[in-house]
Amino acid sequence: MRIDVQELRRETERELGNMIAVSPAQLGVQIERFGNLVNQHLSQINSSTLDVFPLPTGCGKTTMMIETCRLIAKTIIESKSSFSKGSADLHKELQFMPGVLIVVRTIRDADTIVQKINNLQGNQLAQAWHSENAVSNPTEVPFLVVTHKKYMLAIEASQLQASWNLDQIVNFEMGCRQLTFIDEKIELSQNCHVTLKALRLAISSIDEFGRGLFPTEATYLDVLLEILAKKSDGSADNKHQIVEMADFGCPPDFSALIKYLNRQRLDHDFTGRNDIECRRGALEIVTEALKLFGTLKNGYLMLSKTGADTFLSTSSRIPHRNAIVLDATAELDFEYTLHSEHVYVHSIGNELRNYQNATLNVNYGNRTGKSSLKDNAALLASELYQSLQTQVQPHCQTLVCCHKVALNEFAAVPYTDIFTDTANYGNLDGRNDWSEYDTILVAGLSHRDEISLRLAYMAALGPQTEEWLNSQYDRVQVDGHDPIAKLKLSANVTSLVQALNRIRIRRIIDEEGNCAPCNAYLLLGAKTGQGGEVLKQVISAMPNIVVSEFEIDGQATKRKPKTQNRNRKLLDFFSGTRLYGKYSIAEVTSETRLSSSTLKRIIRDLNNNASELSQAATAIGLSHFSSTGRSGSSYFQYEGQQ
Repeated sequence: MRIDVQELRRETERELGNMIAVSPAQLGVQIERFGNLVNQHLSQINSSTLDVFPLPTGCGKTTMMIETCRLIAKTIIESKSSFSKGSADLHKELQFMPGVLIVVRTIRDADTIVQKINNLQGNQLAQAWHSENAVSNPTEVPFLVVTHKKYMLAIEASQLQASWNLDQIVNFEMGCRQLTFIDEKIELSQNCHVTLKALRLAISSIDEFGRGLFPTEATYLDVLLEILAKKSDGSADNKHQIVEMADFGCPPDFSALIKYLNRQRLDHDFTGRNDIECRRGALEIVTEALKLFGTLKNGYLMLSKTGADTFLSTSSRIPHRNAIVLDATAELDFEYTLHSEHVYVHSIGNELRNYQNATLNVNYGNRTGKSSLKDNAALLASELYQSLQTQVQPHCQTLVCCHKVALNEFAAVPYTDIFTDTANYGNLDGRNDWSEYDTILVAGLSHRDEISLRLAYMAALGPQTEEWLNSQYDRVQVDGHDPIAKLKLSANVTSLVQALNRIRIRRIIDEEGNCAPCNAYLLLGAKTGQGGEVLKQVISAMPNIVVSEFEIDGQATKRKPKTQNRNRKLLDFFSGTRLYGKYSIAEVTSETRLSSSTLKRIIRDLNNNASELSQAATAIGLSHFSSTGRSGSSYFQYEGQQ
């Protein structure tokens, strides 16, 4: 079947009315492109291609989805000459409907879309299926709306061969739904990682009776743990290595063992307490460890040594079925490029929007890493509150976006007269909760860890060499650029653009695509660092946005030079009550958590008598000695202040 593309354009423009985002001619072209894409998908069966349509925020993508559903129902109804308006058995009359699946971010979005579809068509053809609303026969629902979480749980269940799985969502009547809409970016890869400690916990939780029931699973885990523990002991800090799983054979199905462990009193076994929360936490750790090895379809693990922890990780591409993804920031997202064999991002550009009424106020030189925010969040929130009191008008509503570790401090009651609401990265993409707010404060960038970046790449292109994993030089030699750096940059850019578009910057007030007047305040690191590059791309993605700088009272957020930070760690290690004598390089590295490469730079600076570090070290009686030759050694000598 096909929908009438011109009717889709007319009805979408009529529904948007005065809220129409941009010049009707410009938007109309995109609506027609969308309609043609829908018809293309309606004619395909069992395709595994994701078509990503990056319609900018505020251009009516939800309205287009709803109008498309109405037209599909209308086309089917009109094509059945036997259909009568008063028919009581509507689903029987519509048995040949292609079936539509809509995947949205939140429960509220799902319920809203269902209500709008049913109101437009005048029938109860749409249903929402999520944790607050059960659907008894989902394969009989013509328009099924689920949340991202429900959809991803169904994919995971399918991989574990559970009775409830993705088929119950994507199937309709006797076949597969021919049209799937995914609102906002869906995960392209499935990453799973646990610590070596969690694996030990999983194995130790299998009692003797359980080992008798599951001897194959228990033996597999015992052998695996022994080998991985040896590899971990021989691995350097902050290094990644690939463990090929071919030597272990195909991993057994752990689903029955997981069910068995779910019935055990793990809380009592591990803590001696009958604590429900403790039990739940222990079960989550054990289950994650077992799921990791149950999903090793790609035959490798990445072992990563980070300080005292050793992480075991794997990743795989999620085999999404035929779908249209509506992601406003897709053209900025490098991860789509990695999956280009299965994903096609349509080009729309940013001409539909104009941000000249928005001002982005930037404060540079901040320490906004996860650990810094965790340590200084309370003081940072206080300083920003004091500084913004004179810049944010009393009647304004301000959203604070930050890392999750700082959320509680910014949400503290004393600040709520200015900080109206708070949200963390990862929990605001695509949401409309703050569309009436006129101000946003973004305290730093999102932080994607080094392990997940490598997993994202390998999910698309397979396992890489250890040289590639650990050396930027090797990655550049292989790819012509550093894909890990590009992934990190694009993740920061897309997250920031998503955050900025949560407030009324998303609302458009005229045919030139101008947004409503609003202000954004952003904390970044150095102008020339990654923060500066992120800002450059954000400005490009948001045409004509006004950029200025603002000041913060106080110094808690100010970044000290990296050299001073690492030098201070060494000096602090030897200051105070440290015993006099020799200290090996390994001992200093272990206790200060400084990497070996960083310590080499510190030693080079320490041996330079003209450097500030050398002078500070002399003042506390610290020196470095090294000897050459096969038996040469390198150590620190601490004699204390004279």
